[in-house]
Amino acid sequence: MDYKMNIKRVLIILSLLVSWIYIGWRFLYTLPTGWALIAGLALVTVELILIIQSTLNYITLFKPTKYAKPELPKVLPTVDIFIATYNESSDVLTRTILGCKNIEYDKEKMNIWLCDDGRRAEARKLAEKLGIKYLDRPTNEHAKAGNLNNAMAYTNGELVVTLDADMVPKPNFLKHTVGFFNDQNVAFVQTPQSFFNEDIFQYNSFQGRNIPNEQDNFMQNIQSGRDRFNAAIYVGSNTIFSRTALDSVGGFATGTITEDMATGMLLQAKGYKTIAYSEVLAQGLAPESLDDLISQRIRWARGNIQTIRKWNPLTLKGLTVMQRLLYLGSASYWYFGLFKMIFILSPIVYLLFGVPFLNTTVSAIMTIWLPYFLFTNIANYIINGRKVSFFWSNIQETILTPSLAWAVLVETILKKPIKFKVTPKGIQSKKEASLNKAFLKPASVLLFVSLIAAVKGVLVLIDSLEYGYYAGPIINLFWICFNIVLILCSFMIAYERPRDSQAESFERDYEVDIVNVSSNHSSIKAKCLDVFDNGCTVMLPELERLDGSVKLIIHGKEGEHELEARLTYYNEYSEGYKAQFTFFHMPLEQTQAWVREVYGNKVNEEDIEYGEKSGMVYAISKYIFSMSKLTFNQKQLSPKFQVSILCLLTLLPEPLGNAVEEVAVGKEKSNLPIKDIPYSGRIIDQTEASIVDISTGGCQISLPKQVEMAIGSKLDVFLPESNYSFAGEIIQVNNDGEDSTVDVQFLEEDSRELLYDKMKQDNLI
Repeated sequence: MDYKMNIKRVLIILSLLVSWIYIGWRFLYTLPTGWALIAGLALVTVELILIIQSTLNYITLFKPTKYAKPELPKVLPTVDIFIATYNESSDVLTRTILGCKNIEYDKEKMNIWLCDDGRRAEARKLAEKLGIKYLDRPTNEHAKAGNLNNAMAYTNGELVVTLDADMVPKPNFLKHTVGFFNDQNVAFVQTPQSFFNEDIFQYNSFQGRNIPNEQDNFMQNIQSGRDRFNAAIYVGSNTIFSRTALDSVGGFATGTITEDMATGMLLQAKGYKTIAYSEVLAQGLAPESLDDLISQRIRWARGNIQTIRKWNPLTLKGLTVMQRLLYLGSASYWYFGLFKMIFILSPIVYLLFGVPFLNTTVSAIMTIWLPYFLFTNIANYIINGRKVSFFWSNIQETILTPSLAWAVLVETILKKPIKFKVTPKGIQSKKEASLNKAFLKPASVLLFVSLIAAVKGVLVLIDSLEYGYYAGPIINLFWICFNIVLILCSFMIAYERPRDSQAESFERDYEVDIVNVSSNHSSIKAKCLDVFDNGCTVMLPELERLDGSVKLIIHGKEGEHELEARLTYYNEYSEGYKAQFTFFHMPLEQTQAWVREVYGNKVNEEDIEYGEKSGMVYAISKYIFSMSKLTFNQKQLSPKFQVSILCLLTLLPEPLGNAVEEVAVGKEKSNLPIKDIPYSGRIIDQTEASIVDISTGGCQISLPKQVEMAIGSKLDVFLPESNYSFAGEIIQVNNDGEDSTVDVQFLEEDSRELLYDKMKQDNLI
């Protein structure tokens, strides 16, 4: 017996009981009178809808469906894989196509189709280059649904896979899903939409994988719960269909901008069985800017409303009672922006204009509302584990509220048509950080008005204490302070940082051999830290000389990868010396193998849960600390670290300096060797200096006095403790108070190797 599941079920029952007692109290004892009754009914109706939604959610979570991997049939069915594209880049498409080619299945029974609604010559050439089939059509009628239906007309596979252009399937995608179709009544198997990049909440808050993607709870928990009632939602990608089932409903549904939900509902109304399989079998790109996220969610919200209007689940023939309620609940969810706006405006209206939305006492709030609030949130945390967070759910809703509140009103009342818009895929790089204007304007107004209302509320509270009526001001002041905190916290998400062009990296701990190609061909052992599309990052235990171009031998999970690479970053860290490489000259076969290595691994279960330190206090503290330390990455091609090494400096005469430079760059052989000049005559004022900062490109030297040195002058730097000298060029001089620092760039190529070898030998570094 699973006692943990039984505890969760008891909590579900108690939460439902407490919730319905609370809403009964609200209707019976807290509604205001007079004209304020309209405001009171608006608020309590929103609360009622949310409790109905919560009830449906709890019913689905009472006994979620968990499937074991099915056995493949003895005779494999033929499969067509549709990659729907419109304007995605070749890099994004290449990754997805190669991911499809890595799928472990009989290649004679699997066809990959690039379905291009952009009608692009480069997309056609890419398909030909990668050895897959290409389809386009003369118009874009019915957007994505029309694109998929067009592909249906030109193909005949028994099963059909739909993938968005950015979704990279795992090699076992078909091996873990095709077996479900042993049951001839299965219409589709929906696997989770999962994302390998950080969404805007993870990235802008500096939380990273410490918090899950905001869609993970729906994809993992809610879909498994809906499956019990055969009401799993088709989400548009990462799905495999029975062609027979699709043909029975006329293909993918049209007439709505969210063809996915409608298609799934029509198949279920037809009597077909649908599967929500919780294993992550494909991953793609989440929107990387707030504008893109808002645009996507407006499309989803309005599309859901369009679907319900065209195929009303309450009247659609063939649906069960629970299917009707669950689809209606799904559509009503998208009104959360409107609901949240009512919660934000209610205390403002009361404190500024005296219009009460509820009529109660502080003691009643403490004995009815507070226990309800605490119990349901604690129970929700226990029931869902670390897959939900009260704080982050409110932040996610708050930041979308202004845009979605207006969008659903327009769609519901005006029924204004909107054009299908593809969510941008891939990194949308920005050179500078910025505060998102779409959120900034309405949020600033709400924050400003809330602050004014709070100030007035304090004054009203002070006056009301004399008369003994302080329930209204206290309740609404607490309420408005909660809203102010949420709006302020939302600004940390709306402040969008530039993204690194290689932000989508994956932690790995592979062994790596680095071979210097242009010098001694020595092999250097390193540990892989992470991998990405066209490169990797490694850690070296000791300082090593690395060529600009190297050969990497990466001992990966999927085999050994021998790759040519360029050094793009090299610096010292507390754990060792970190180096980053970018691959080049990768043949197609090698690229396909690397895509499998990077994207073929199983998803870490911890990545879809909230970390222990993800609550409000920790999140705000980390954000403030991270912003104070924020620096934008610069290219560093050599380790840079602090030392303290005694040296003697000699400023070289111009002819000698030029000769040294010519020798250094290999122009000609100089007959003025620097070693022939006596040191006694070359030391600057007999002054001892100290090397304080060093890298393979140069060093910084500190002098205990101010000096006059021209930028571009040549120096000889002598290390008495090592009896070694090197030549350099002054690139910067800083005279600060009584001290000076001089930045010196090495002139002789050998200095970069010999200086390190000498200092390591003498234990100076």
